[in-house]
Amino acid sequence: NEYGIDIILTGDKEQIEKELESKAYDKNKLEIIHTTQIIENEDKPVMAVRRKKDSSMVVALNLVKEKKADAIVSAGSTGALLAGGTLIVGRIKGIDRPCLCPGLPNIKGGITLLADGGANADCKPKNLTQFAFMSDIYLRKVLGLENPRIGLANIGTEEGKGNELVKEAYYELKDLDLNFVGNVEARDVINSVCDALICDGFTGNTLLKSCEGVAMSLMKLMKEKFMASFKGKMGALMLKDSLKEIKSMMDYTEYGGAPLLGVKGGVIKAHGSSNAFAIKNAINQAIKFANGNVVNDIEQVLKELEEKEKNKFREDVKAVYEEFETEKENDISAMSFEQIKEDSAKWWKEIWETSDVTIDGDEENQQGIRFCIFQLFQTYHGAVKGTNIGAKGLTGEAYNGNAFWDTETYCLPFFLFNNKEAAQNLLYFRYK
Repeated sequence: NEYGIDIILTGDKEQIEKELESKAYDKNKLEIIHTTQIIENEDKPVMAVRRKKDSSMVVALNLVKEKKADAIVSAGSTGALLAGGTLIVGRIKGIDRPCLCPGLPNIKGGITLLADGGANADCKPKNLTQFAFMSDIYLRKVLGLENPRIGLANIGTEEGKGNELVKEAYYELKDLDLNFVGNVEARDVINSVCDALICDGFTGNTLLKSCEGVAMSLMKLMKEKFMASFKGKMGALMLKDSLKEIKSMMDYTEYGGAPLLGVKGGVIKAHGSSNAFAIKNAINQAIKFANGNVVNDIEQVLKELEEKEKNKFREDVKAVYEEFETEKENDISAMSFEQIKEDSAKWWKEIWETSDVTIDGDEENQQGIRFCIFQLFQTYHGAVKGTNIGAKGLTGEAYNGNAFWDTETYCLPFFLFNNKEAAQNLLYFRYK
């Protein structure tokens, strides 16, 4: 074959061999794995992947999972491929949601990557930032761009435009080490103002299909008008080469398929009506994906971002805690022992008035409940944002600096009723 690679075909072996009879190829470079099931477009994606384990798609996905293949190229059900890519090949650790990235042709003769193009209808700002850096890696390693321009889909170009998702994502993208060009309106995408357009899957898929519809309708309208008169036919003849060039620029077969970024292997979704040329280009994409170590690069960036986030969080907590301690020290240093004692008694009086739990007729359990309440407020009062309940109580925050969910699971309901500020800060700690 042209690329000199080993190819594994999964499907009905008899049909594949019949199709290959008239073709010249190196049999040492081609392996056929027989499968007995077919995933139809009407099948529910997740159900199909789980039940049709001997389908060509599931068998191929397992080959990628088991590292027996570097990538899969499929023109089958999009939903099933997305489900299989996530469930079988598996998400890269740290990636919340893989994104499908189809290429939208632009007037410069290239493509603008849409991330996401339909895999995730609802997204969080974190998802969009992950789509952005994964797109940047893909554009560098597979398409060979040196400094990809990353844009954010929005209803205006000004900073501060859009809904809460887009506004928060905008500021997060500015903090990433990317060539972020800001907000991009839909009308400008085809003008190649960015190399990757970051958006939720609902927006991306709507944009993609709108552009496809306009392009097909425009070509159809032009053909009708040209063929409607002799003058039109003569004009079309004179413009034949230019029209072919325009059609080629807008032809999806030129660009192969759409990668699913964020999974542990190469997953390329080819168009359902792909011809041999389109499949060939999709295979070329898969080769560049594997050779470019895209997955390894994504994992490395995730580690760097995680460490950066941890350091920032530590600095924020340290600053808040130091401010709190300074205020507390200043307050106490100016107070006498009797004032401190009086303030402490007043604070505990308020705690018992608002947080006591009474048990009638059971003195022993009543004392136990109050002892627990006392210890809980001793170890965590919720006044410092970004701290957590210590797993060892008064002896420090957890074992070796770790904090445990079970501590909060039992304590959070108590704080929700008795100290809402503390409950809010616990949730903030976990969110960050």
